[in-house]
Amino acid sequence: MSLLSRSPRRLLAGALIAMGLAPVAQAAGSTPDYSAYTTTVLIPFIPSITQMVTNPDGTKQLDKFVNAPSFHVRIGTKADAKVHTMDMDTGSTGVMLPIGEIVGYTRDQVVKMEKGWEFLSSDNLLSVGYWVPQDLVFVDKDKNPVAMAHLRVLAVEKQTKCSSYDEQKALPDCEGEPRPPYPHYMGVGFGRRYDGQPQGFPDRNALLSIVSIKGKPVQPGTMRAGYIITADGMRLGLTQDNTAGFTFSQLNPYQGSTLPRDWAQVTACVSVKGQECVAGNALIDTGIAQMYLNLPQAKAETLGKGDAVNIRIPATGMPIATYAFTVNPQDPLQPSAVYVHQRPAFANTGRHFLRSYQVAFDADGGYFGVWPNQPPSRPRP
Repeated sequence: MSLLSRSPRRLLAGALIAMGLAPVAQAAGSTPDYSAYTTTVLIPFIPSITQMVTNPDGTKQLDKFVNAPSFHVRIGTKADAKVHTMDMDTGSTGVMLPIGEIVGYTRDQVVKMEKGWEFLSSDNLLSVGYWVPQDLVFVDKDKNPVAMAHLRVLAVEKQTKCSSYDEQKALPDCEGEPRPPYPHYMGVGFGRRYDGQPQGFPDRNALLSIVSIKGKPVQPGTMRAGYIITADGMRLGLTQDNTAGFTFSQLNPYQGSTLPRDWAQVTACVSVKGQECVAGNALIDTGIAQMYLNLPQAKAETLGKGDAVNIRIPATGMPIATYAFTVNPQDPLQPSAVYVHQRPAFANTGRHFLRSYQVAFDADGGYFGVWPNQPPSRPRP
């Protein structure tokens, strides 16, 4: 029987079973109580994510999330340490640094630590190295410390471009083109281990590993682990004030995991060209400007002007977010392109979703939240 002829409820059940999850709908609209939490800090993005754009009528507007967001980060606690630019990616989990920039350990010590690897499917890039404890200091534009994280990072020894990598086996080797390993990359996503990232555990997320803010230790019980993605930076630590106006959906635990803060991706119902929506997972991916939609009955294509896209989050019940548009290259709220593939249902919205919504992730409680930007960027004529 064609999937498109089945009811939405049965579609969701089949999709969740395929993902290894119980077929239980995510509760939408519930609001966690953050009144006990007071510690929060904004880690600023480097301003390159914004760009002034001239419309055809001569007016100007500021487009945000033009580029991938990035931070200024020092490796280690020395005040005179070099400040690096690190891209932030919600489509992966874990910090990657060149093995030669690891602080406090010799190379001989590093190669005796836990072997690690991570595959970035958007770039077909496999990074292999070792997991090493490090202090990462986020700094502002004047190089003043904003917050410090302590966690294990992947000290990358080699990188390979792998066009035929098997993400299900997710092994630390492949046949491909070697590349000079010089990564400065910070993955802060959740629920991504199935996608070639078998070691992408919550404790590898720098934004969930904050130990001090502006030089003062974080006091136990005062900081709700999680973040809000804004156009100005990442707001760490959820409070009653900074989550006001957000609507939340409860996440499912990651399949088979008993780890704290380990959550599956948010679900979504995905429709193209007015067809019945199909339930799957969704990813708000800061690492890319384009959108990828997988649908079991679709044909591989790039959507053209006038084609309709509708993504409802979560997959069932009252949606907390609806990202719907007809493809128009002149609309700044839309991704740079929309690619459709015939695979199990999944939506990678790309980062332009963040022009319409702020996004919150509650790592302690397992909630995904959204708040509509007011006002959103207006479409260009």
